[in-house]
Amino acid sequence: MGQRIVEFHLEIFDADEGWKEVANGTTVGYQRLLQFPTVKSQHLRFVIDKSREDPLISYLGIYMDRYSYPSNHVFNPQGRHYKNTTACIQPIVVNASHATM
Repeated sequence: MGQRIVEFHLEIFDADEGWKEVANGTTVGYQRLLQFPTVKSQHLRFVIDKSREDPLISYLGIYMDRYSYPSNHVFNPQGRHYKNTTACIQPIVVNASHATM
């Protein structure tokens, strides 16, 4: 079937403004990276606006880019993680394309 998703967007929830779009695109796939400015939210929503067939999503990853993290974060190259006073963000790469059920 190939590429099923035609259009999508990514939203975060802001307590004052509700859901707001932070990024959008037209393709998804293996190793597709969608970059957008650093945002802070406890809720994230991936919305498929248009598709050719029933969309199939096997994995969605959220990463903090080591070159665009906020200035109050510290990157530890030995431990390969970011640390601030409230959280530790561990870079992880997962390929679920060969997963079995």
